[in-house]
Amino acid sequence: MPGLSPSRLEAIFQDLGRIGETATGMQRLAFTNLEQQAYDYVKSILDAENISHRTDAFGNLFARIEGTDPQAPAIATGSHLDTVPNGGKYDGTIGVLAGLQTLITLKDKGLRHPVELIAFRAEESSRFGHSCMASKLMTGFADLEKWKQSPDAEGKTVFDALADNGFGPDRLDEARIDPSQYKAFLECHIEQGRVLEEEKISIGVVTGIAAPTRFRIQLNGVADHSGATPMGLRHDALVSAASIVTTLNALASSEASHGTVGTVGQLDVTPNSMNVIPGLVTMSVDIRGVQEESIQRVVDGLLAHVESIQGVDVKVTPLSAEKPVQLDRDIAGVLTDACIDENITHRSMLSGAGHDAMYMAKIMPTAMIFVPSNNGISHNPEEFTPFQDIWNASQILTRAIERLAE
Repeated sequence: MPGLSPSRLEAIFQDLGRIGETATGMQRLAFTNLEQQAYDYVKSILDAENISHRTDAFGNLFARIEGTDPQAPAIATGSHLDTVPNGGKYDGTIGVLAGLQTLITLKDKGLRHPVELIAFRAEESSRFGHSCMASKLMTGFADLEKWKQSPDAEGKTVFDALADNGFGPDRLDEARIDPSQYKAFLECHIEQGRVLEEEKISIGVVTGIAAPTRFRIQLNGVADHSGATPMGLRHDALVSAASIVTTLNALASSEASHGTVGTVGQLDVTPNSMNVIPGLVTMSVDIRGVQEESIQRVVDGLLAHVESIQGVDVKVTPLSAEKPVQLDRDIAGVLTDACIDENITHRSMLSGAGHDAMYMAKIMPTAMIFVPSNNGISHNPEEFTPFQDIWNASQILTRAIERLAE
C-alpha cells in the first residue's frame, strides 16, 4: 500500500511533538500560537503532497481528495491537535497523523467517494471549560451563550480567541456541516486506558462511547470535639459520605459486565482538622457507561441509599446526564475485517472518555479505533504508544476508508 513510509510518518509525528514541547509536557492549548503552528505544519505537508485544504470560520482544517463521482458523499476522518496543559504528544495528534497517511495513500486511487481529513479545534476543555467545541459547532450542538460566559484564565472567551487568530466569530453558522455531504466519519485515538496493553492487542474497534451522569452531594452534620463527643451522639458527615463512596463502588461493580463505572473524584471535608468531627462534606459523583439502563440502575441505587442516610442532612444536586453513544456496527465490521486482512491483533471495546466522534455520531455513521496507551497514562507527559501500533492503526484506517470510498 503506497503512501508515507513508516520512517516518514514517524518523523512527522516527532516534528509535531516538538511544537509546544516543554520540560513539563506539551503546552499546545486551543487557539494559542503553538496550536496554530501545529496546524500550519500539517498544511505544509498537505501542500507538499498537492492535497487541497481549507479552514472554516472556527479554524478547523479540512483537507480533501476528490472522488470520481461529484455527487457522492465524503468519507471523513480526523481528530484534534490541541493538548491539555502539561500534556502528552499522542492524544489527538495520532488521529490527524493517521488521517494524513490515509489521504496521501488514497489520493491517486480514483475512488468514487471523496475522502476528507478534519483537524478539529478545541477538543480539550482545558482553556475554556468546554470540550469538543469544534465538533459540537459542526453538528449543531454548541451552546454559544454558555461559551460567551466561559472565559479562560486571562479573561478571554473563545470568541475573543477566534478574533485574535483571524477567524470568524461572527460567522460561526458557516462552520456547521451538512450531514448529507458525508457518508461516514472515522476517528483514530489513543485508548487512554490499560485494556489493550494488558491484553497485548494492537487495535481496539470501539463500539460505544460512555457518557457521564454527574452529581454534587453535600452532607451537613455537626462539627464537634473528637474526644468529648461519644460515638452514639455524633453527626459525622464524613462517615455518611464514606457510605456513599462504598455504595457507589458496589453498585458500579455489579454493573461491570455492562461497562458501567462509578467514581467519587472530589471530597472536601470541613473543618478538615484532626481533632474535630467533620461537620460538612461536599463530594462529586461521576457515573459513566454506554448502556442507559445500566447507568440508571446505579443512579437509582445510589439515590435510594442517600435517602436512607440518617443523622445528617443530605442535598443532591444533579450536574449533568449525557446520553451514551452507540457507534456504527457496519463500519466497525469493516474495521474488523481490515484487521483480519492485515493480520493485526484486535478486539471490540468501549470508550470511557469523550471524543469528537461522539458528536459526529449524532449526524452521520461513525466509528473509532484505539491504539494502546502505555500503563493507561494520558493527559500526562508520560503518555506513550509504540510507533508500531500507530503505524498499524494508520494502515487499518486507510484500508477501511478505501473500502467505504469505493
